[in-house]
Order: sequence, then structure tokens, then C-alpha cells
Amino acid sequence: MNADEAKRRHTDIFLAGFRSHLTATGLLQLVRELRATGALDQAAVDRIKEAVVSEAMVNRPPGMAEDEVRKSMQARLDRLLNGGSQ
Repeated sequence: MNADEAKRRHTDIFLAGFRSHLTATGLLQLVRELRATGALDQAAVDRIKEAVVSEAMVNRPPGMAEDEVRKSMQARLDRLLNGGSQ
């Protein structure tokens, strides 16, 4: 991963609401690795994403539309779990 990709990933992690970039980066890489080996199927990845999005909904800023936040989070997680920002 080059510096630009790392910077985009950092921004996506921040904007997705993760509070610990180190933990988030490790979790995302772990999910990618487990999916690559076949240990996680797409349904499991979808459940992981839904758990993250659900937690974000609890902590979303007041006044932000739930649908907008949910769609944004899901799109960012899709990018992050597919190997980084694209």
C-alpha cells in the first residue's frame, strides 16, 4: 500500500467513526484475511458490517439523518473491507 492509499484508508476509518485506528486497521485486515482463506463467507462479513453500522447509529451526531449516516457507513465499510479506498 502506498502513502496515498494509506492516507485515504486513514481518512475512511476516521470518517466511518472508528475511535482506534490501530484496532480498526487490524480488524479490517483480519476480516480480509479470513475471507480470503474461506473462513468467513459473505454472510458473515455482512453481519460484521451490520454490527459496526448499528453501533455507529447509536453514536451518530444529533440532527444527522439516520438513512444518510447508514448509507455512508456502509459504503465506507465496503471500500475498507475490499482492500482499501478506491
